[in-house]
Amino acid sequence: MRRFASETVTSTIKNPAVFPSKPLPSPQTVLLRKSRASPFRPRNSQLDLRQIFTPANSGRGWFVLFWIAMVCYLVRQFAINFIETGYPIKTTWVLRLSEGVTELIMADLAVVAYSFIPLLVQRAVVRGTLEPDSMASYIIQHTVQTLLLQVVVSWLFYIEWPWVQTGVLLLHTLVIMMKMHSYTSTNREFAVKLRRRDELIVACQAYRETDSDSCPETLSSSPPFDDTTLLDDYSQLAQWQEEIAELNSELALGDTKYPANVTFLNYVDYLFVPALVYEIYYPRTDKIRPEYLAEKICATFGVFTLLHVTFENYIIPILGELPHISMAMTILELITPVMIAYLLVFYIIFECICNVFAEITRFADRNFYDDWWNSTSFDEYSRKWNKPVHYFLLRHVYLYSIDMYRFSRTSATFLTFFMSSCLHELVMAMVVGRIRMYLFLLQMAQIPLIYLSRLPWVKARPLLGNAFFWLGMISGPPMLAVLYCRDQYLS
Repeated sequence: MRRFASETVTSTIKNPAVFPSKPLPSPQTVLLRKSRASPFRPRNSQLDLRQIFTPANSGRGWFVLFWIAMVCYLVRQFAINFIETGYPIKTTWVLRLSEGVTELIMADLAVVAYSFIPLLVQRAVVRGTLEPDSMASYIIQHTVQTLLLQVVVSWLFYIEWPWVQTGVLLLHTLVIMMKMHSYTSTNREFAVKLRRRDELIVACQAYRETDSDSCPETLSSSPPFDDTTLLDDYSQLAQWQEEIAELNSELALGDTKYPANVTFLNYVDYLFVPALVYEIYYPRTDKIRPEYLAEKICATFGVFTLLHVTFENYIIPILGELPHISMAMTILELITPVMIAYLLVFYIIFECICNVFAEITRFADRNFYDDWWNSTSFDEYSRKWNKPVHYFLLRHVYLYSIDMYRFSRTSATFLTFFMSSCLHELVMAMVVGRIRMYLFLLQMAQIPLIYLSRLPWVKARPLLGNAFFWLGMISGPPMLAVLYCRDQYLS
């Protein structure tokens, strides 16, 4: 058993002169590739008040106008509800949301507890009990992840919760799965690099011990140029020492160095950090700001109230009329309220909830989304609207399929869209209780539209591209709502 060490190793080699150098077998070569730059750096989110209310932002008044309009919208609906029912808020949806809360909390805690299995596996790797790139390591990783998803999906089918509770647990399970996968995959790369570095250190030490008379002790010494064999040996030693220096720099980031990061506290911190890609080090703020935390928590409840009013008064009643009005008319009726609901859900998740967890963990990179509303194509939108998932798919699906399986960029793009579409369809199927594949087909239909948007004639007209994008955003969600809910409401 080999125990990974940070500075020295005790194993020896018999013939360092023929110690294996690059190229290595394909899987190991991929794991030993130079680490890509971390995508995280300190920055504010696009819709943060501190980002909007700057002298350079001339559009800050539109932000104020939007929220004033939302408050007026809320007050108007409160008044109408009070006149009709004697209460400002209808409670039907609220009561549905309160069903099974205890079971939901317990199930969610069970999912979180299960997610610590990768930590135990990585501890075994650090102790030397398990080789990081062995077949057993991959089997354990994918079995643990698949079992989690299978158990949660089976449980949701059995318990038949309302759609909100079902969606919340399933989405959080998918988040946990992605975190587990990234944690295991990233630490596997670190472990392979540490093993390689330790082997190189042993090779250099053994070389000096066996050829101390002819080998220079340091790289600053001059090699004996009159001897071709010794010159080749010196070049090999120089390559090893250069690779050791590179590996040392990749195994340490900030104040943390692998395997010192494989701890309980580090994993707990990773679970709370609003990022799906694991890094040894994340940029951090100096302190937790109580006023900022209170601002985002209050915003969460305020925007959720707007969302509740929109669903209760403008979406559910229209869907209830499906047996009596045409599908086309239903879509037209739903365009405005569904678009408002979509924007509110986006704001709650990426501006409120993500920033709350970022502030609690002092996570400094608040760039959970870019200006997706200015997108001129759907691939630009897919990169910008959900940066945590984008980073995950980019590193662990798109780039991994290119590096490991030699996929072309086109094939890797198709695979990424396919996996994303399958997961989106799984969520919709669980929420509505039926498999219809509408969302899957709609997402996969974006691929030819992406290639169309790359034509020179289209790229030269960004206004047309943005208009086409918004037409799709306005018509797509209400159409999906009608398609998925049609069977339920018609029955």
